[in-house]
Amino acid sequence: MIGKIRKVLLTLALVFCLFPTSAGIAIAGDQNYYGNEIPESSANPSVLPYLSDGDIWLVDTDGISPRRITHSGRAWAPSISPDGTRLAFWALPDVVSSALQNHPELWIINLEIHSPSSRPGVGWNPAPPVYGGAAPQQHLVATGPGPVSPPSWSPDGRQLAWIAGDHLVVSDLSGETRTLTTIEVQGIARPEVVWSPDGRHLICSQVRDGARGLWSIETASGTQRLLATLSPDGPVAYAFSPEVTLAFHTGLTRDRGQSRDMGQTPWSAPTAAHTALGDASSPESVPPDHRSATLHLLRDFNQTEETVIVPDAVGLPEIVTQLAWSSDSSQLALVGSDGGVYVARTDTWVCRRLPGIAAFIDRVRWIEDGSIACWGRDETAPDQMLFVVSPISEEVTRLSPPTTPLAIPDLGQIPAGSRCAAVPYDWYRYQGAWDSGAMAHSNCGPACVAMAIQYARNNLWVPISTIRDYIGGSSWTYPSHLQSALDYWGVPNQRLYSMQDIHDAVASRGSIVLVHLWMYWFTPGSDYLSSYSDPLQHYGRYYSFDQSHWVILSGFSQDGSWAICHDPNVWDSNGLYWYAGGIPKGKDRHYQYTQLVNSIADYGYQAIEVYAAVNPTDTPTLAPTSTATPTPTATPTSTAAPTATHTPPLPTPTTPDPYPTPATPTPTTVPSGNAYINGSVVLQGRPSPPHSRWIVALDVTLLQGGSSVATVLTLTDDFGNFCIGPFGSGTYDVRVKNFNTLSNLKQNVLLVPGGNPVFMGELRVGDASNDNVVDIDDFAILKEHFATTGAAADFNQDGIVDIDDFGWLKENFGQAGDIIQSFAPSWSVDSSIGQDFD
Repeated sequence: MIGKIRKVLLTLALVFCLFPTSAGIAIAGDQNYYGNEIPESSANPSVLPYLSDGDIWLVDTDGISPRRITHSGRAWAPSISPDGTRLAFWALPDVVSSALQNHPELWIINLEIHSPSSRPGVGWNPAPPVYGGAAPQQHLVATGPGPVSPPSWSPDGRQLAWIAGDHLVVSDLSGETRTLTTIEVQGIARPEVVWSPDGRHLICSQVRDGARGLWSIETASGTQRLLATLSPDGPVAYAFSPEVTLAFHTGLTRDRGQSRDMGQTPWSAPTAAHTALGDASSPESVPPDHRSATLHLLRDFNQTEETVIVPDAVGLPEIVTQLAWSSDSSQLALVGSDGGVYVARTDTWVCRRLPGIAAFIDRVRWIEDGSIACWGRDETAPDQMLFVVSPISEEVTRLSPPTTPLAIPDLGQIPAGSRCAAVPYDWYRYQGAWDSGAMAHSNCGPACVAMAIQYARNNLWVPISTIRDYIGGSSWTYPSHLQSALDYWGVPNQRLYSMQDIHDAVASRGSIVLVHLWMYWFTPGSDYLSSYSDPLQHYGRYYSFDQSHWVILSGFSQDGSWAICHDPNVWDSNGLYWYAGGIPKGKDRHYQYTQLVNSIADYGYQAIEVYAAVNPTDTPTLAPTSTATPTPTATPTSTAAPTATHTPPLPTPTTPDPYPTPATPTPTTVPSGNAYINGSVVLQGRPSPPHSRWIVALDVTLLQGGSSVATVLTLTDDFGNFCIGPFGSGTYDVRVKNFNTLSNLKQNVLLVPGGNPVFMGELRVGDASNDNVVDIDDFAILKEHFATTGAAADFNQDGIVDIDDFGWLKENFGQAGDIIQSFAPSWSVDSSIGQDFD
C-alpha cells in the first residue's frame, strides 16, 4: 500500500513539474494544438528527418539546409505525419532519478507552431534555433515500458500505433492512449505495424503457438484475424498500396508458384556467402528449380478471397526487409537484406536494383516528385545517411551532410589476441531461450546477468526469468538493476566509468564487462537477417534491432579492430539468429571496436565489471542441458590469437562453494537416474546473501500422483541454493520445507538428464510448531521463548527471539502450506501525465 501511495505521489510530482510555465507550452491532451481538426495550412510534405548524434534533423527536398529539431541526444525512430505537419519520435528521459527512467517517451512536434517551449525541472530543453527558426511545439503523448517499435501514423494523421513489448498500443491526439490488444512478437527481427488505408485495421506479424503469421487487428474492437502463415525464419515485409492492395514478402517457397495455399511451408533463403563459397551442402540449400522469392498480393483485403502470388518476378530479392508503394500504385520499392534498394513495376514485375547509393539502406519512402528517400549507414560514418534517388534517371542526391569518420580514442595499443573468459565451461546464454519467460523481449540485461553468474560462480545456472522476477518490471534495465541482481547472487562486480577502465578490465584483469550499447552504431554484417548462415560470418550486427541493448564484452581480436562479445539477442525457432550447425550467432560475436567505443559513450559509459571465477575447476559442473536449446556442434572460428592467460585482480574476490555437502543426505525410495535438481529458495528476514543465515536444512520431497516417491534432507548454501539427485527423468511435483517455515509446492516439474533449475520461491516463516500452519500455537511458542535463543521461534535466525520474529509471525498468521509456486511474469506499466499503455 505504501508503495502504491509513493507511486501516486511520484506520478503527481512528475505531472506538476511538466505543467507549463508559459502559455506556449502544450501538455498531453492539450486541445489547443492537438484536437481532431487538421490545420488548414500545411508544412512542406517533402520534409524528411534523419538521425545525427542521437538527435533528429530535418531537411527539405526543395533545398532548405538541415536543421536540428531535438537536443536530447536520446531520440530515435522519427516519423512524419502524412500531411507533413507533425513529427513523432521516441526519446529516453534524461532524469536519472526518475522512476520512469527506463521507459521510452513518445513525443510529437508540431512543425507549424513556432513558439519556445521547455520542460521545467525535467532536464530536456531543446534550444533554438531549430526547424523554422524557433523551437516547435512539443507534446508528450505517452510513456511506458519498452522495447517499442517505430510509431506509425494513421492515414488521416490523427492516431499513432506502436508495439510496446507484447502489446499493441493506439493513441489519438486528443489524449487517449489505450492498449488495443496483446500480440506475440518475440523473436521477430523487426516488429512493426501498418495501417489500412481506411484506418480500420492494423497489420502486424506475430508468432502464435509456434507458427508465424500475418495478422489483421480491428482498431475499434481489437479483434484479430489471421491473414497468412509465414516463413518461420526470414523477415516479413508488408505494405498497403493506396488502392488497398496489401503486399507482403515471405522469402522462399517450397513450390515454384504451383500452390495458392497461403500456409505452405517456405524454405529458408540461401545466403550470398553460401553462393560465393560454393557451399551446396548447407541445410538451407534449395534446388535451383524450386528456389523462388515470393510476393503475395491481397487485392481484396477485407475478405482475403482474391490472392495473387507473384513468384517469378525477375530480379526480386530473396530476402526483403521493407516494402513501399508509389503514390499511384504502379511501382513497389523493396529493401533487400543486402542493403540494396530495388524497384518493381506492377505491370511487368521486372525488378531492378538502383545503383549508386553508397550506404547500407534499411528504410525507404516515396516522395511527391516520384523519387525515393533512402535511409542507411556505412561502416565509416557514425550517423544516419539520407539519400534521394530517382528510379527513372537513377540520379542519387545525398541530403544529409558528411560526418566525421569514427575514431578510436587514444588508449594505447590493444594487446594482441586479448581474450578472457578462461573458464572450462560454456557460459553463453540468450534471452530467447526457454527459461527466459514472458519478458523475453526485454531480457537482454537479465540474460547478461545469468551469463555473469555462470561465469563468476563456477557455472551456477539461474533461470533468466528468475533474474527478471528479482529485478522486477518489464522494460529495459539499467546498471543499478543489474548490479542489484549480481549482488544478490553473490557475483563480485564494480561499475566502470570510462573506456580506459573497460579496456583495463578486459585486457589486463581478465574480467568480463556488461556494457549498455546503442545498437544503431553497429553496421550490419554479411549475415544480416540471413537464416542459418556460415559460422565464419560472425562479424557485425546480425539483427535489425537498433536500440538499447546489453551485451557482455569478453575480449578483443588479435589486431585490436574487433570487440568480442556475447550478445544475448538470440531466439529459438528462428533461423535468423543461428548459424548452420546449431550455433547461436550471439556467441563470440565480433563488433567493430570503433563502433563499440562510440556506442558505449552514447550511453554515458554504463558498464559493470565481473571478475573471473576462482578455481573454476574445483567445482563440479551441474549446468542443465535442456533439449529445448540447440546443441552447438562447432565453435565459430575467429582470427583471434589463442586465449591469453590472465591473473585475477588483487585482492581476489572470494566465492563460496555453491554446492556444499548436504547434511546427512538420507533419500528414501529415490528413483535411479541421472537427473539432478539445482534448486534455490528465498528466506524471509535474512540479510542480503551470501550470509551464513541463508544456510538452512530443507526437506525436499518429490511426488507423483500425490504420493511421495523421494524425500531428501539437504542443506542450502549461503545463497539459498541446493543440489540433490540423481533422480529418474520424468514429471514431478516438488515440495520444500524448513522446520519453521511453511512448505512451498511447485507442480509439474519436468526433470531431464543433467541439471534442472528449480526456483522454489520464498519460504514464509512463522511455523514454530512445524505443523505447516501459522496459528495460535506458534504464537504460544514464540511467547514462551521470547527474549531467549529458542531456535524454533527464531524465525530470522539472528540468535534471539524478539520483536522482529513476532513481526514475521504476524505477517504470515493464518497461512498454511503447501503454497503453490507459479512464476509467470506479467506485463505491467507505470503511468504519467495522464497517459499509460494499459
